[in-house]
Amino acid sequence: VGDRWQDEGSLPGITDQIRSLFEDRNGALWLGSRGTGVLRLRFPAASPDGGIGAAKIERFGPGDGLPSMSSNGVTGIDGELRFATTAGIYRFVEGSRRFEPDPRFASLFDQPRAVQPMLVAESGIWLHAFDPAGTWKTTGLAMPQATETIVAACLAAGKPDA
Repeated sequence: VGDRWQDEGSLPGITDQIRSLFEDRNGALWLGSRGTGVLRLRFPAASPDGGIGAAKIERFGPGDGLPSMSSNGVTGIDGELRFATTAGIYRFVEGSRRFEPDPRFASLFDQPRAVQPMLVAESGIWLHAFDPAGTWKTTGLAMPQATETIVAACLAAGKPDA
């Protein structure tokens, strides 16, 4: 209220371990979870007294194209909603209500890799990637190209610490 934060309490129906948030252009709030897929919250218009009604909660998982229920992060890349998954960077196609790999990132790795975005910067996106078996990891800068693809400059790679 005014220049102070106001705790509105918990949202009914959400007990998930939320790890990331992103508000899309339509005002929906996307939540990335540790082990329960991705959630999308849509809020009704505020009432005249400023109150917000109950959010409509949608849940997404492998049946919607996500590679896994685990470790799904939401982030903005060039202002667009993207998902860091156990098989790379994905996008959501509203018309089909499906998740699919973002083709701009297809050439980053020779096979799908789990990805965690670390920082979106002017020069590109700093990513941490690793294989599902945990035998390989890398951190690097994924940079956009004129061909609308993304290439990576590796900062560090190797086996995880023992």
